Amino acid sequence: MKLKKKWTLCLVHHTHTDIGYTDRQEKIERYHDQYINQPVRLQREKPGFKWVCETVWAVEQYLGRAGKEQIEAFEAAVRGGSIEVTGNYLNLTELADDRMVGEAVESAAAYGRRLGVPVRSAMTADVNGYSRDYARALAEHGVNQLFACVHTHHGRYPARRKQHPFWWEV
Repeated sequence: MKLKKKWTLCLVHHTHTDIGYTDRQEKIERYHDQYINQPVRLQREKPGFKWVCETVWAVEQYLGRAGKEQIEAFEAAVRGGSIEVTGNYLNLTELADDRMVGEAVESAAAYGRRLGVPVRSAMTADVNGYSRDYARALAEHGVNQLFACVHTHHGRYPARRKQHPFWWEV
């Protein structure tokens, strides 16, 4: 079969943060420590490899347990652009109030400022709705891109259509 059009396929390497649904929080924390160590190693072995930390919560947990050398390697990879930290703290419910949402996004933005790497995107999975406060908090902290994965077997497809790329303009 000959394709009529050339396509560029972009892949986002990441791990999903799912606390309580798949396992206990303590176990998920340890999984994410391993998930972060793997791309730190891979980006050294395979130049050009990139990876995304879906939630800042996983980064905070990692930094709290990692050794000095691990933290330095991780933060060097973030500064070098091999690992991205997003503006999403956790996959929160849309019922979270504006204060909670603002503090969560500020946590990510502050970490990026400390490293000299602006946090410009957020990534969520299994979230079918966002509050206006979430959109406002992202915008107020310089996060202007949201990559989302709809949870179709709980919330169904939006507008009864399978997933299609789209964007909002404000």
